Amino acid sequence: MPAHIEASEGRALFGLDPDNYDAIRPPYPEPIFDLLQATKRPGKSSSSSRITGPPCVAQSPTLGIAARLQDIAATRRFDPAKHLLHTWTLELTTKQVGALYGTFSNINCLPGDARSRILDQLMEIAERDLGGRVERNMLSPVYVARRQ
Repeated sequence: MPAHIEASEGRALFGLDPDNYDAIRPPYPEPIFDLLQATKRPGKSSSSSRITGPPCVAQSPTLGIAARLQDIAATRRFDPAKHLLHTWTLELTTKQVGALYGTFSNINCLPGDARSRILDQLMEIAERDLGGRVERNMLSPVYVARRQ
């Protein structure tokens, strides 16, 4: 696998199979929906059963929480924001492991035979060593602020 993928190539590779990504993308955890419901503006109708748009926004990992909160405040379009970190567990079957990793840019940039070989090996490990059930510990950072 390549040690580095240019950002433009990574963006193109990530979008190669949007149907597969949409099918394997984990749902948002219920506590996040509960949070959205609890923080919505009174009198405004909104649905917390679905978050529309892309499931995530790419953000530099070097951007700290305080800096992000300052960025939000600097827009002057929101009440003071707060940062929450939701931890949860994603459980995947062997087939889901292959489908999820098949959306990763560093896998998609490989020639078809190499890509298939790596995905097959990942699924073999998931089945053989983990009994066909893989748990991934996830962290979902959430910034909450009401629009003024």
